[in-house]
Amino acid sequence: MTQIQPNKKIQNNKLATLLEFTVSLNEEGNIEVSKTSLSPENWDSIVKKYYPAYDNKIIISNFLEYLKNSTTELEKALRNYF
Repeated sequence: MTQIQPNKKIQNNKLATLLEFTVSLNEEGNIEVSKTSLSPENWDSIVKKYYPAYDNKIIISNFLEYLKNSTTELEKALRNYF
């Protein structure tokens, strides 16, 4: 698993959650999928406002778009599978 280490000057030693994706089996035996993610649009507005000189803002924005598309496809596949 690859971990992206945030710039400590920007994050103040705190982690920013970019994506949480959970697939669970509930008590009734049904699969539940939940996703929480930072949208590329929210990322862009926050970085422009608070950290305009942050070097990796475009890379992170592109990565967030990739995660969004990938998890959307995974959600579709899970709906078809179950």
